Amino acid sequence: MVPYLEEAYPQDVAELLEWLEAQGGVRFTPGELTPDPRNCYVSTIRDAVAELVTDVANKTGRVETLFGFAVNLKISDIYERAQEVIDHILAEAPGHEAALERRASTWTFQQRFAEAAELAQQLLSRNPRLWRARQTLTSAYEGLQQWETIIGFTTESLRLFEDEYDQLSARAGRCMAYWKLGRLGESDEDLKVLQASERARSMVKRILRERGTKEAGSQVPAIR
Repeated sequence: MVPYLEEAYPQDVAELLEWLEAQGGVRFTPGELTPDPRNCYVSTIRDAVAELVTDVANKTGRVETLFGFAVNLKISDIYERAQEVIDHILAEAPGHEAALERRASTWTFQQRFAEAAELAQQLLSRNPRLWRARQTLTSAYEGLQQWETIIGFTTESLRLFEDEYDQLSARAGRCMAYWKLGRLGESDEDLKVLQASERARSMVKRILRERGTKEAGSQVPAIR
């Protein structure tokens, strides 16, 4: 399909790639714009490009347009390209808090947990109530298997935030950390709270899926 398009419509393909580079900050290959739909879970590059076109047509601000594109690329699991767009944002707006947080968050999906944790910690040193950065740091700690640290950190989050979803998210992280350490009673207490809220449905599914794996035969780690 891609070779045919390049051969049949070379000018159109070239102009599309040039436009994307000018407006989105990324020089794509034609193959990147035609992903295998079997590997798409939430969104696709087509959705990201469609929203970019909309933002440009609506004359949305340059940095805001780039940020939206980076977010959509991340959602589409195109992590390296999302980071390239973030490079452009930070070049135009150094210290852009949301872009820095998105960089750290994307690093967790790239399994660059130590870098994600360091950047999230820097953001939180300026603003301890930056909820997304706290979520990202929890994910980074999970990747680093720092379960005791997660318990203390998420307990602090429960004290910091009053919003129900923020509290549920922090409790879900703590529930999983308790489980990983074999502190089953404490994990169950958090799980009961989560199960009582409709907003925590996806969190509960993730926890039960992980706990089901453990119960199926994996040995629970000793308390450290």
